[in-house]
Amino acid sequence: MRFLEASSFGNFLGPLPTDLVHRARMTILRRLAGIATERGIVQQRGRLVAIAHRC
Repeated sequence: MRFLEASSFGNFLGPLPTDLVHRARMTILRRLAGIATERGIVQQRGRLVAIAHRC
């Protein structure tokens, strides 16, 4: 949850009405706990690096 909030500049749940933020956070945390492993939640991403060469 800290990663989600930090990577969205603190606006992750910003569009929600204030009275729903706590419930949304708890729901997200519960679902993340369901997919966590001993190492936590492992994020697998690919990276694309492009290098341009001007002819």
